[in-house]
Amino acid sequence: MRELHAKENWMDWLASICKLGYLFLGLSTFTSVLYDSVIQAILIRLVLVLGTICILVRVVFWEKYIKMPGWTLLAVFCVSFAVSTIANAQYGGVTENGKWLIWTGIQFFLLYVCDTKRDTAYYKKEFHLFANVMILYSFAASVISLQYLIKRHLNVWETADREILVTGFQNGRLWGVYTDPNYGAVFAVITIVLALFYVVKMKSWLKLPYIFSAIVNLVFLIFTDSRTGEIAFACSVGFFLFAVVSKKISRKKIVIKGAVLLLCIGCMAILAFGGMHLAKKQYNAKLQPIFAKMYPKEMSNAVVPPKSTVGRQAEISKDVTNGRFAIWESGMQVWKTSPLVGTGYTTFVNYTKKHLPQTYVVNNSQSPYTSLHNAFLNVLVYQGLIGAVILAAFIIYIVKLLWRLIWNDEDEQYLMNMTMTAAVGAVFVAMLFLLEGLYTNSPAAFVLWTFLGLLMQYRVRAKKNETDQMNEKSQSSEKKIEQYHTAKE
Repeated sequence: MRELHAKENWMDWLASICKLGYLFLGLSTFTSVLYDSVIQAILIRLVLVLGTICILVRVVFWEKYIKMPGWTLLAVFCVSFAVSTIANAQYGGVTENGKWLIWTGIQFFLLYVCDTKRDTAYYKKEFHLFANVMILYSFAASVISLQYLIKRHLNVWETADREILVTGFQNGRLWGVYTDPNYGAVFAVITIVLALFYVVKMKSWLKLPYIFSAIVNLVFLIFTDSRTGEIAFACSVGFFLFAVVSKKISRKKIVIKGAVLLLCIGCMAILAFGGMHLAKKQYNAKLQPIFAKMYPKEMSNAVVPPKSTVGRQAEISKDVTNGRFAIWESGMQVWKTSPLVGTGYTTFVNYTKKHLPQTYVVNNSQSPYTSLHNAFLNVLVYQGLIGAVILAAFIIYIVKLLWRLIWNDEDEQYLMNMTMTAAVGAVFVAMLFLLEGLYTNSPAAFVLWTFLGLLMQYRVRAKKNETDQMNEKSQSSEKKIEQYHTAKE
């Protein structure tokens, strides 16, 4: 028994180390300074080696993971990825597609798949570890980023691979330490939800660090001027607020609960689009001139001096979608040329240049788009209808399983489950507008697959506990009946 327990501990610790390594890889990929450093290269190798070992170990002990919901659909999705890669091998990029197939496998079979025979107590510890690491990192990143805003800092440089990286404040948006303000904003939303969980959960002064972290990340979110972040904030924080409020409403009053959910999201939407707009306006009118006097010299190496005020009104007024409708329309044009197996991921540009050289994604005033700014459209175009149907089937299946967890407010882990669901919801919103969740190693991709895995593992264990309790009651009843008849005889 002791040997079995030691084996389980070894396997669990290996998986947790791999997951933590992947989280730091995602953070380094979207933190400009770390992205252009040896740290990211080390993390890539570490996660690939340890992740591969962990997955092979799980194959050996397959009976512990075989009941994980939806893993077969994810495996078939990987097969679809391989098929689209082979079908488009003539356009090059087979090696790169192969690398992303491996990363997709790590997301599915390391981050998502959990030991369904393991007690949920261990996975609760994992949640607390990952949540606090993300909260701490985002807090530090937001503090540094807000200093960049105040000092009008802007640093632009070219990497050895000829990629342009930015830190600071540019074009009316706070990029901060991140490679893209939208990804920074989404990560801030996720950590705000996680911090709010601890604000509700903790007692007395222990709440204070989490309150402060949520406020700092909210301020950072405001100045990223990210509409994706604002929508994610309204949906995710609104859903969390609903989770806290709805516990006081009877489970049977589904209509009232639904109305409360819409009300909470609506309130957060007003805060996101009204309150944040007002905050940016007040900053431009009152605080920005003060900071300009405090720091008269702009800390910038850009050819064009950075814009001092927050906002993109002039840019957005020309095209409210910021080019996304044109990208999506062009993506559909490309999909029609290969509807079943798609173009492949890294072969997308080469494929499009050959078949539709005049379409917008490869013929525009900027540069060819490697992503269609919508994760679901990406799957449809890269892996065709086959990949899209598989992904849709997985989403429907998971939502069906999550439904009971969402409405079961009597569950002991209800608030934690709702927090993870809210965080996953923020990623889902981001997937509507960004390359997120799939085909990328990002903090949000980590949250999506890890938290979904924890939710499904808990769902399996909870169902098993219910079955065991029913069996115990049934056996107890049968025993009482047997004793009754024996006594009667």
